[in-house]
Amino acid sequence: METDALRGTYTDPRKGERPVAEVADAWRETWGDLEPKTRAGYEAILTRHVLPRFGRTKVGAVSAEAVQQFVNELAANRAPNTVRRVYSVLRAVLRVAVERSYIAVNPCDAVKLGSKRRAGIRRSHLYLEGSELRKLADGIDAPYRVPVYVAGSCGLRAGELWALRRAHVHLLAGTLAFRYARK
Repeated sequence: METDALRGTYTDPRKGERPVAEVADAWRETWGDLEPKTRAGYEAILTRHVLPRFGRTKVGAVSAEAVQQFVNELAANRAPNTVRRVYSVLRAVLRVAVERSYIAVNPCDAVKLGSKRRAGIRRSHLYLEGSELRKLADGIDAPYRVPVYVAGSCGLRAGELWALRRAHVHLLAGTLAFRYARK
């Protein structure tokens, strides 16, 4: 303990008695400048995944092994991006515990995430045939039929589709020119 105190890494073990749910509340207090959608996403992850698993656990008792097991269980039946989002929320909560000296190190730092692709699972894409696309478009309100045809024919995602403007359409050439803006 003396060595840790000299290094500045000593944490009072009594501070680690706080439940993770209390630390999560402290993390919520740091959300002042977040957009409402980001807040809602973090809140959903906390209530669906993190707090049911770790909420009552003392922050000092959360081990790298427990976090790794949690991540592995999530990865067994969740998409890789979902696993990464849940992990990042848990890591952020435990970062607050480190910053406030409730724990010395963040147990998430020792956790290995799987690859972005699920092992043994191939992604497949479903494409509609022309008659199926017409049937879908006919079942939708008139103002949305053209976007359905464009998305179904060109493979645009929703954000790309709604970003299209009249300047992107070249009727004489029969083309749709769309450029990605890189940030």
